Amino acid sequence: RGFAVIDGVFGPPKADALSAEVRALKQDHHLMGLNSTVLVRANTRSLLEKRGVWEAELQESATQAAAPLLGALQQSTQLRTLLSVYMPQLALTSQAIKAQFNEGLRHCASESYCNMPFQANCRQRVRSAAHFK
Repeated sequence: RGFAVIDGVFGPPKADALSAEVRALKQDHHLMGLNSTVLVRANTRSLLEKRGVWEAELQESATQAAAPLLGALQQSTQLRTLLSVYMPQLALTSQAIKAQFNEGLRHCASESYCNMPFQANCRQRVRSAAHFK
């Protein structure tokens, strides 16, 4: 299991369209909710919500219907197929893509970084994590 974040991979026109879908999902709290980390302490699970970090599960049909470009990414097997070709040891059989909206620069995931020049709208860039297993 793992994830990858690739900034700037789609180019400006498609990135703008995907960003618009992410912002639209953010407006509907039924489709996009606060990201949280599962904490386990003394055999008790709890959730630590991350203020300002919103996520949508692209595997859900309602999310795909509301965001068709993002939904097409979830439905496509091209990325998983190419990863399997170049890294056969992964033996990927499924994928789960999440769309993420971060309110402000300080809320970016610690595992991701921006290799693009800083822009005023950096906080609204499309961020996605593709989970494979």
